Amino acid sequence: MGFKDEGEMEIIFRQWDARAEVPRRYLKYPLVDSGVYICDVAKWASAAMHIDIRGDYIIRLHGGVQGEVDDIRRIVRIWNRHRIRGTLKVAGTPGNPQTVQMRARQPMGRSHLSANVRENVPENTINSMRGYLNKLQGPAERTDPRAAVWVDWIEFEGPFYPKDRPKWEDILFPGKPTGKGSPYIWDESKIRELIEEFAFEAFRRRQPETEYIDALHSLYQKNRTAGQNQRDAMVEVMGVVLASPGFLFIHEPIPATGQGATSSRLTKRELAIRLSYFLWSSPPDNELYAADLSDAGTLSQQIGRMLADPKAIAFRDGFISQWAEFDRYDAITVDNCQHIRFNEGVQQDAKQEVREFFGELINENLPASNLIDSYFVMVNSALATHYGIDLPNPKNADFQKVTLPPDSPRGGMMTQAAFLVTGSNGERSSPVIRGALVMEKLLHNKPAPPPPNVPELGAASKEPKTNREMVELHQRQAVCASCHKKMDVIGFGLENFDTIGRWRDTEKVGRKQIPIELGGTLPDGLAFKDVNELKAVLLKHEEQLAEELVESILAYALGRTIEFSDSDDVAAIMARLKKDKYPIRSMIREIALSPLFKKRG
Repeated sequence: MGFKDEGEMEIIFRQWDARAEVPRRYLKYPLVDSGVYICDVAKWASAAMHIDIRGDYIIRLHGGVQGEVDDIRRIVRIWNRHRIRGTLKVAGTPGNPQTVQMRARQPMGRSHLSANVRENVPENTINSMRGYLNKLQGPAERTDPRAAVWVDWIEFEGPFYPKDRPKWEDILFPGKPTGKGSPYIWDESKIRELIEEFAFEAFRRRQPETEYIDALHSLYQKNRTAGQNQRDAMVEVMGVVLASPGFLFIHEPIPATGQGATSSRLTKRELAIRLSYFLWSSPPDNELYAADLSDAGTLSQQIGRMLADPKAIAFRDGFISQWAEFDRYDAITVDNCQHIRFNEGVQQDAKQEVREFFGELINENLPASNLIDSYFVMVNSALATHYGIDLPNPKNADFQKVTLPPDSPRGGMMTQAAFLVTGSNGERSSPVIRGALVMEKLLHNKPAPPPPNVPELGAASKEPKTNREMVELHQRQAVCASCHKKMDVIGFGLENFDTIGRWRDTEKVGRKQIPIELGGTLPDGLAFKDVNELKAVLLKHEEQLAEELVESILAYALGRTIEFSDSDDVAAIMARLKKDKYPIRSMIREIALSPLFKKRG
C-alpha cells in the first residue's frame, strides 16, 4: 500500500481531512459530554437491561431538540433486534429537556431488553441522512452534522405484571406468585404428573392416553440420563405436545344421540373452546370451562366478562388485521424518494392506529357507521405529526383518543393512513383501488375482478396526467366502463389524501402542481363535493356496512366462509342490532349468542 505520487497523497489527505471536519464540529456541540446528539456521527443512543419477560416495561427518554427543525425530526423510533417497539415525540430543548415515555413488552424468549433510539427517517437514509435532510430542510454546509435530537438519558421501569397468571405458569410453577422468580426446579417424583397436567390442558381438557404420557415421561428420563438439566429435558417434551394434532387442531366430532341420529349442537366444553378462541385466541380459563353455557343468561354473562378481559385484545388485533387486509398494506412499497415523510415508524404506527380505532369501537360499543365517519381518531405522536393533529397529552407516546373539530376531513377508516396507502401503488394514489376498497369493506359490494388483458391504468396516455384524467381515459374502454363507473367516483372523493395519507390540495403531475378536482355523482344519483359530503352519502348505506361486518366477524368466529344457507341467521342478527344502529360490541355478543355459533361445522 502507498501513494503513486505526492499529488495523490495530497488529494487523499484533503478528502480525509474534510470527512474529519464533521465529527470535529459534532464535538463542539455544547452538551456532547453529557448526552448524545443523533445525527450521521452518532446514529443512535441506546440502553439495555436484563428483564423478566412476563411483564411490561416503561421506557423513558429525557432530552430535547436543538434549533428550529421540521416537526418530523422531533420523532424518534425505539427499536431493538430489527423490530420497532414504538415512536416518541421529543419535546423541550437541550437547555430545558423533558421526559417522554412509552410502554413496551419484550417478545417471549428474549430476556434482554434494549432500547435503541434514532431519528424516525426512511430506512434507506439511516446510514447517510444528508440527502434526506437536504430534501426536507434544504441544503446546508457539508461539514454541518445537522443534529436535531439530543438524548440525555434513557431508563426502564418495570416489570408490570398482568393481573392474572398465565395458565402455563400455573401448571409449571404452582404456588409461585406472578412477580416472583420462577426457577426451573421441579420435584423429580412429580414430573410425570406435571407432564400429564400440561398435556391435559394443551389438549383443552381432553384426557390423553396413558401410553402417550408414559412415552413423554420416558423421553424426559432419556434426556436427563443423557446429561440434560430439567429445563432442557422438559422443553423437548413440551415441544412434542405442542406439535401434536390434539393441540394444533380443534376437534368437534359429531356425537350419536341414539338410533343413528346425531346432534348438531356443540357440547358445553366445545362451546367454551369455540368462544374462547373467538374472543381470546387461547384455551378457556377455569371459569369458562365450569360455566353452564347452555343457559343463555350465563352465556351472555361470560361473553361480557371475556370482552372486558385484557385477553380480548387478541380478537381486536386478529380480526381487524385480517379484515383490513394488512398483508396487502405490507406488500405496498412506498417510494421514499417521493414520500420522504413515510418511514418504518409511521408504517407500523398506521397499522396500530387501525387496531386501536377498532378497539375503541368495541370498548365504547359505538355504531358500525364510525368506520365511515367518526368524531375522533386514535393516534400517537408520530401519526399526529403526520396528520397535523395536536395531541392532548404530547408527553405520552401511547395512542390517544383525540376529538376532531366538526369540519375535519379525518375520522373513520377510509381517511386512515393504512387504508390510503393500501389504496395506492406506492408512488401515486389510486382512485380505482380506493373506490374498490370502499365498495368491498364499507358497502358490502365487492367489485368483480378485472377482465384479462386489460392494460394498466398508466398505459392509457404517454403524457403526464392527473389521476382523474387517467381514470377517465381508462373508462372509455367499454369492457372497463361498467365497473369503473361505480367505484372510481368514490375514489375521486379521497383524492385530497396523497399516497401516504397526508392532506393535499394539489397533485404533482410532471413538474407542475395541479389543483385537485373533487366531487362526483354515485350511480344511485347521490352527489358530493368533498370528502365530508362523500362520507354523508356513504352513511346512507350503513345497513350494507353492518352486513359486511356481521358476515366477516361470523366467518372469523366459525373459521369458515359464510354461505347462502346462513342467510336467515345473518338476517336475525342484523334485525336485533338495527334499533341501536349496529353497535360493534353488541354485534360480537349477538354473534356469539346466535344459534349458528352454537352449531357444528
